[in-house]
Amino acid sequence: MYQKHLDKILSTGIASQQYIIKRDILGENIYSAEMQTLQEQILQSKEVKKLLKKQDENGWFGLGLHGGASMDGIVATLKDLGVESYHSFMQRAKEAVLNDRNPFAQTAERRAGWPSVEVYCHPRMLVLAALYNNGENDKLLIRFQDILLTRFEAAMHIESLDEISREPKTKRFTQTSGWKWHPNTEARVYFKDKIDSFPCVGDLAVLAACLNWKNNRTTQLTTEAMYHVSGFAPVPIIFLPPQLAPHGTYEMLDYSFDDPHLRRFTAWRLRDYLNLCKVCDVRKIPHYYQNVIWLKTHLEDGTLAERLSTPYVSELNIYFMVLLILHYSAKEL
Repeated sequence: MYQKHLDKILSTGIASQQYIIKRDILGENIYSAEMQTLQEQILQSKEVKKLLKKQDENGWFGLGLHGGASMDGIVATLKDLGVESYHSFMQRAKEAVLNDRNPFAQTAERRAGWPSVEVYCHPRMLVLAALYNNGENDKLLIRFQDILLTRFEAAMHIESLDEISREPKTKRFTQTSGWKWHPNTEARVYFKDKIDSFPCVGDLAVLAACLNWKNNRTTQLTTEAMYHVSGFAPVPIIFLPPQLAPHGTYEMLDYSFDDPHLRRFTAWRLRDYLNLCKVCDVRKIPHYYQNVIWLKTHLEDGTLAERLSTPYVSELNIYFMVLLILHYSAKEL
């Protein structure tokens, strides 16, 4: 069953899908002639060429540091499309981040600003992780990864969310509706001195972007931390003071793939599950592993695409993502 879908992606999938399947599941050497040919096809794709045009002369991508049209969003998309970090334009982007060449073109960023380069910052760390190439310029990333892993470890000692957050009082933060708000998900607000004290899905994305940190010890740490997090499920949306944006939402991981409320977020949910499976041993976390089993069951019975497809995600991309999830969760392929 798995081979059938692998063969279909390798024969009819876009260059990005073929490349990532060969690299991540089949273990192909990225410097082989075949993989270099695929890499060139990826670079010549319409989507990648459009993104590369957004790079400034100083190496910076997009309008600012954070957002879909800014540095972290563009670099993450390039990586998701299979663009390797060894390219000179990718390393120029890393140098631009390390030298803080952010043009601050977005009004909101000019107003809010970002911490200095040496201070842990989620969007900056995501970029550095995506651009890792085991070089001299990766020392800061490694320090940031150590900080993040320490936070995962500390989170295992949280016995109640009352220790780190409070219930919101204003109507805006007690709503149970919205474009991405599950009706059974509550809201909380971090205490000012407890911000980032609880792992969020964005932290999983950062660790999943580069697995250089991963070994038996750290995998055990992240697995135990996420097992502890699962004990709070469904995890509330935790807002950052002064309550400008939601932080720490686990909606895409907490609820069944059969849930109609989240059907339109199939692509987002599959991405979050892939990150989770890369970061920890999901087999040891029943709350999350039950959804992986769901994906495997409906892949085998042939109903997966029917149950997950939306106007925004193709059947082939669903199989592509699910095969990666199963690979990282159980190494079954």
